[in-house]
Amino acid sequence: MKKEPAIVPNELTAEGKKSLKVRLISAAIAIAIAAPCVILGDWFLVALFGVALTVAVLEIIRCSKVKYTPFLYIFIFVCAALLSYWPMLANVKSWGAWTLYTGYSTLNLSVLVLVVCAFLFFFLVIIDKSFTVRDACFIFTMVFLISLGFESAMFLRFYPCYRFIEVDHLGDAGFSFFNNFESSMLIFYALLGSFLTDAGAYFFGIFFGHNKINPRISEKKTWAGFFGGIFTSMIITGVFAFVMAYLGHPIGNILTLDKWYHIVILSVGMPFFSTLGDFVFSSFKRFYEIKDFGKLIPGHGGILDRVDSVIFACIFVAIYIACFYCGESGLPILI
Repeated sequence: MKKEPAIVPNELTAEGKKSLKVRLISAAIAIAIAAPCVILGDWFLVALFGVALTVAVLEIIRCSKVKYTPFLYIFIFVCAALLSYWPMLANVKSWGAWTLYTGYSTLNLSVLVLVVCAFLFFFLVIIDKSFTVRDACFIFTMVFLISLGFESAMFLRFYPCYRFIEVDHLGDAGFSFFNNFESSMLIFYALLGSFLTDAGAYFFGIFFGHNKINPRISEKKTWAGFFGGIFTSMIITGVFAFVMAYLGHPIGNILTLDKWYHIVILSVGMPFFSTLGDFVFSSFKRFYEIKDFGKLIPGHGGILDRVDSVIFACIFVAIYIACFYCGESGLPILI
């Protein structure tokens, strides 16, 4: 008698094949647009993040399905921009000598801006009857999360530039395209950890997923997808970081072989935080009874549907790097 295999892959339907094709094409186009901006850094990255932040804020506001006054839209955009770009704004001392990486010697968070924004949010609840306490709590929380995520991503991109020029004394004149490419490896490392978690979870889920993790929050996420995403990301990012260090080009010029445990901790932690971000944003969608935050990216949804896991992965890596590599005390600076 012929034995049945222990694990039977799911059969991919015609609709599933079409969805997979759309997702792959959309992902390829998004990578083609974003990758050059990330590698070149500088104002290219700032502009890319500015567009993404604008769309993300619009998606957040639309969740409540309430039409607010234009002033409220402007206020929310200003809060998000201040929180996201604070390290750059706080270090503008002399425009002649100022550079983008100046404010990214560590991870800076403006407590003052955060508190002022929080007070103003709840002041608007009093003067605008369409803006409820629930809306204020949700929008403020989301603005804080995405702003911290975008700031963390910029820190991961510009902190290696700071180390190359200010710590290693390479100098702006000697900062070639290769150095620019190499300095982008830290943010690529975080993005790789997040995207591999999503990709591994998606493929393992559609082919081997049966048992749901939490249908109340997400009907599609399965245990097979969860473990598939975790191990896919963990193994590939770990191997990538160790190979780069072995070849003499440690990621961000900091993840070296003599401190191999940092590579292990980051590679193991990224997929878990990526998955946490996915669940947190899914819970928001379930609460507001929406399928996706937007429709900008075919097969993926909106900007927030694509960067939910990226935000949490970047925050985790940025805080870890700031704690162990930045400043004499090794702790992030709150200003």
